Amino acid sequence: MLALLCEAYTEIIAASGAAAAESAVAPIKAAVFPLVNKDGMPEISEKLYQDLRRRYWRRGMIEHDVKQAIGKRYARMDEAGCPYCITIDGETAASHSVTIRDRNTAQQIRVALDKVNDFLELNLFVN
Repeated sequence: MLALLCEAYTEIIAASGAAAAESAVAPIKAAVFPLVNKDGMPEISEKLYQDLRRRYWRRGMIEHDVKQAIGKRYARMDEAGCPYCITIDGETAASHSVTIRDRNTAQQIRVALDKVNDFLELNLFVN
């Protein structure tokens, strides 16, 4: 285990200023959040979570969290080393897209709901 960590660990300074591990060794690969618990957001997030969990259960954990404010959820996942947080927000139902936040840069991009799997494959599971 020590050899794996020594060889695979690359220190990255995240946008928050904290050191972060490389995505390949992160135990939680992505997290799915509804922005608020109303307007159909929890149902969409649960469906996306189940799909991602089914697809990636052998490669790493996918978290689903509906409690507390979105900033606290982001902070909790940053501390756990989760590279991507996927947020279901007010635009999701109309545009069929989600916001994906990168832990290392804190940048947020919009990705089509049906392209989330492709995004994760490209950015997490390139090996």
